[in-house]
Amino acid sequence: MSKTTWSLLTAQAQGAIAIIQLQGDVTSVLESLTGRTTWHDNRLQLETLEGIDEAICVRVNDTLAQIMPHGSMHVIRLLEERFHELGLEYAECVSFPESSSDIESKMLLALSKAASPLAVDLLLKQPELHETGKAPNQDRDHALNYLIYPPTVIMLGASNTGKSTLMNALTSEDTSIVHDMPGVTRDAVGARVNCHGLVIDLYDLPGIRASDDEIEQEAIALSMRLIEQANLVIQVRDAENAWINCQSERVLKVGTKSDVAEVPDAELQVSAHEHKNIQELASRIRALLVPENFLTDMSPWNFEV
Repeated sequence: MSKTTWSLLTAQAQGAIAIIQLQGDVTSVLESLTGRTTWHDNRLQLETLEGIDEAICVRVNDTLAQIMPHGSMHVIRLLEERFHELGLEYAECVSFPESSSDIESKMLLALSKAASPLAVDLLLKQPELHETGKAPNQDRDHALNYLIYPPTVIMLGASNTGKSTLMNALTSEDTSIVHDMPGVTRDAVGARVNCHGLVIDLYDLPGIRASDDEIEQEAIALSMRLIEQANLVIQVRDAENAWINCQSERVLKVGTKSDVAEVPDAELQVSAHEHKNIQELASRIRALLVPENFLTDMSPWNFEV
C-alpha cells in the first residue's frame, strides 16, 4: 500500500461531511478500513470504519475511491492515524475524473477548500473566464484568495474597552471572556465569522498594557505576533481610553459603547449591547479585504489551491 495516497477534498475545518479521496491500491485500503471484500465501481456503500465512524464509501475505479465520514476534526484525525498505520501518504494532488480540463480540476479543488460562500459562483465561472484571454489583476487575485483561505482579522484595544463583547456580537456566541477587570482576556480568543459572505478568522487579543504578570506578558507577546501577521487590524476604543498604535497597513478604527458616549475620531461607532452598527461593521470588514468591484469584475481569477 506504500504507493496509495489520501487527500482531504473538503476544507480543513469542522463540517457536516468530510470527503476523503484515495488514489492507488484503493480496494485493499477499503477492505482494511471496512472489512468488506467485494467492491463494485460507482456503487455507494454505507460502511462502518471500525473504531472511527460510519461513512459512505465508493470505489470509482481500481485506482480511485472516496470516503465520506462525518466532518468532525476528531474523525479526520482518527482517519489520518489509521491511514498512517496502513502506510498511506498524504498527497496534495487529487483527481477529478469528471473534469474536462486542468482549470476545471483546479476549480473543483478550490471549491472543496473554499471557506467563504462568496467563492462559489466566482469559482464556477473561472473555466469560461480563463478562455477569454484577459489578463488577471494580481491585486484582485490576492484579495479574492481570501475567499478560499480566511484572512486573519484582529481586534486591538486597551483592556475593558468592549472588545470581547463586540466579538460576541459579531459571532452571536460567547466566544470571549467578558468581565470588567482589566486583562481578564489573557489569551487570544479566535472564531470563524461570516461577514456577509466572506469568512474570516477573527481574534480578540488580550488587552495590551504594562504588566508584571508572567502569563499576561506571554499573552501580550502572542498578540504582537498576531498583529504582524494580520490582514486587517480593528482598532477598538471607548470614550475613556486611547487607541493602541500599530503599524499595520490596513486598519479600521471602531468606537465602542456608543450607547454611553461616542468616540469622535472613530470611523465607525458601535454598541454591542444595543446591536448598533454590528452588521455595518461586518460589511466594512468585507469591503476592506475584498472590495465590491473585485467581486463584480469578470476578469479571470488566478486562484490558489
